[in-house]
Amino acid sequence: MNRIVWIVVGFLAAVILVACSLLPGSPPAPVVVTQLVTVIVTQEPAIPPPPTEVPPPTPTPLLAPTETPIPIPTGLACGGSGKMALLLLGESLPEKNPEHGADAIRLVKVDFDNDAVTILPMPPDLWVNTPNLAGVKATTLTNSYRTAKDAAASQGERAAMVQGTQAMAQALLDNFGYQPDHYITLSQLLFKNMVDTLGGIEINLPARVDGTQEGHGVFEAGLQVFNGERANDYVRILWPKGQAESDEWGRFERQNQVIAALRTKIMQPDNWLAIPQLISQFADRVVTDLSLNQLLDLNCMINAIGESIIMLQVGQDMVKVDAQGRMIPNGTAIKSLIEMSLNK
Repeated sequence: MNRIVWIVVGFLAAVILVACSLLPGSPPAPVVVTQLVTVIVTQEPAIPPPPTEVPPPTPTPLLAPTETPIPIPTGLACGGSGKMALLLLGESLPEKNPEHGADAIRLVKVDFDNDAVTILPMPPDLWVNTPNLAGVKATTLTNSYRTAKDAAASQGERAAMVQGTQAMAQALLDNFGYQPDHYITLSQLLFKNMVDTLGGIEINLPARVDGTQEGHGVFEAGLQVFNGERANDYVRILWPKGQAESDEWGRFERQNQVIAALRTKIMQPDNWLAIPQLISQFADRVVTDLSLNQLLDLNCMINAIGESIIMLQVGQDMVKVDAQGRMIPNGTAIKSLIEMSLNK
């Protein structure tokens, strides 16, 4: 058995499993929507001064692809102990959202001792203070990533992704008190290419979604087969036609549906022949500072707990759109949610 191949396959499954909630129709995972205090609308977010800077992340080189696919083994003994705070980021596609940098933002607590995973998605358009971002005092979470990545473009794609991740981690610490131990950042083309490599994914949509006013097309209710482009259009919908406000929480669910469908497809034995190509795509389009053993431990533990993942949510009462159209967070409420559920 080629253990190196299994470690990388474990990485593929770990990223997908950590990021997703359940598909409609599956036994529901517990969802916690915490309503802490009343939102006070201000012209600028009421957020405390920044603490110390987040140490710059150092990426772990991923493995080159192997020519022979290896069946995924079972019965591995899980390692790992204690707790891990993980920042999981997924870039947006620039041709679809030129103003965005990272649309999928997940704060994850992995408790190895108690076999528990807790995930908090963060709205990418939250308006935050960015005192450590050169020339930008305040912007959206997603734009903090894009600004830092663009500034580092001359260093190469992977190095620029690391700089964007650093800026995002610093903004989360400065504004909400969340400091990750490790990170995984997925490139803008990763999911599109993976979906196409696997021959598409199936999603049973619970309701019709019209994304035509943003150029994303219409998605009818019922069973759909998405190629990579179609899947990316679906998860990018923020303003469905006919809705007066942005559908940030609906977009969370659409992202989760696509990730869960991708997880299901990749774990089917018929698709194991595509694993070398998937590994190559991950090596080119993912940066992380997790070691290979940590990735293996993470995947093993998540597989052990199955779908018993706690999904948190930033309540709609924790944000307010101001007169300038900015999504102003209640920093105190979100920070308290993170402190109670992720930092302990």
